[in-house]
Amino acid sequence: GVGPPSEEPTPSEGGPTPKQRLLNWINSKVPDLPIKNFTTDWNDGRAIGALVDAVGPGLCPDWEDWNPKKGKDNAKEALDAAEKWLDVPQLIKPEEMTNPKVDDLSMMTYLSQFPNAKLKPGAPLRPRVNPARVR
Repeated sequence: GVGPPSEEPTPSEGGPTPKQRLLNWINSKVPDLPIKNFTTDWNDGRAIGALVDAVGPGLCPDWEDWNPKKGKDNAKEALDAAEKWLDVPQLIKPEEMTNPKVDDLSMMTYLSQFPNAKLKPGAPLRPRVNPARVR
């Protein structure tokens, strides 16, 4: 190669890829769900509900009780809450997020907004109706 080797770092050296970093951040926020990818692990809508509730505690407190078969409804509730109260634009549609063939780059672009999201004042936060377990 021409020039110093430091110019083009390959993902294998220099730590995690942006994808891995985002995944690590999400896992630190939602320890209850094993999220390993940006496609199928999001299809039932519960992961995004958990993430929205982690960033804005009380926005989607019931995500654990959401019916995995109603992925689109779940995702819509979470995406709407994120847009309204966390200022996270819906760069992805609920029906895209709940499709196993969802484009992982689109998902990453959407999800990468969350680390900087700030809860707006006046959000309708609600406690869990029926806490399944004490944290």
